[in-house]
Amino acid sequence: MQHSVTIKSRPLADGRVSWFLYFRPPLADGTALMPVKGCTRPEDRPKVEAFANSYRRALRRGSTQPAEETCDGWYDRFVKSRMGKVSTASTDQKQWLKWISKTRVRVGTTTFGALPIEDVNADDIEDVRDLLDTAIDEWEAASKVRGRACHSAPRRTSGRSSRAR
Repeated sequence: MQHSVTIKSRPLADGRVSWFLYFRPPLADGTALMPVKGCTRPEDRPKVEAFANSYRRALRRGSTQPAEETCDGWYDRFVKSRMGKVSTASTDQKQWLKWISKTRVRVGTTTFGALPIEDVNADDIEDVRDLLDTAIDEWEAASKVRGRACHSAPRRTSGRSSRAR
């Protein structure tokens, strides 16, 4: 039997909205109405649509749970949307793969690119930032500069970078 997923909303007295996914027939665990967490405004409809589409794809595959999109999976979709529109798209993807995707996070248990995008937290972002800061500091310590404009830039003398933290 084929499942369908319908988006339902219920207006609340304070102007917010409760969003739900309605499954017909109910899922194997009996779920027919699933609240969509984190979406409480009428403007959240596109986010709710994306959430519903992940369940629709999962149900077409024969599963009742959507596959978690990794950071690498998200970035692949993002860069494909930029190809032919942004001149640096292919270079940006190379930089992602070189510096960001393979950064070890969560005390070295996984890489940033392998993380489910919904699970990324501030510590993961800071791990990537710290790796990039270290690489830049090492590059600058080796007296390397990029482009002619950088040759005239004054060298910093303190041990820490002036980059924002």
